[in-house]
Amino acid sequence: MSDRFRQPKKLSLFRKMAAVSWDAPGDPTIYGATEIDATELVKWLEEHQKAGRKVSVTHAVARAMAVILGDHPELNCTIRRGRIFVRRDVDVFLQVAIPPEDGGLQSADLSGACIRNADELSTTEIAVKLREIAGRIR
Repeated sequence: MSDRFRQPKKLSLFRKMAAVSWDAPGDPTIYGATEIDATELVKWLEEHQKAGRKVSVTHAVARAMAVILGDHPELNCTIRRGRIFVRRDVDVFLQVAIPPEDGGLQSADLSGACIRNADELSTTEIAVKLREIAGRIR
């Protein structure tokens, strides 16, 4: 197993049972929805944009998710062959649009950008890294 993972020190009975009894996922994505008052975030983004920093809600959400995963490592795991492995690092994966040659975004392809150790980065640093990776992908 890669050194990017470690086994958790203690697992609840539920997690042990779930790891060995659930079928292999057909879609390893967890979906959820919530409503958040983003008034203060919008003000913060506007201040940064006026200062010439290109940050968006996407960058702020990526940072928030990284902080949550850093604070709750039991959520930052993968299941392989019925065993749970907690990831050592907090990485976030963001979609990047690759516009076609005609420039229209309606038929853009998607690729992904992995921001390594995102929990150690500020929102602005995440924005800069994403721009760098997106530039290489495009």
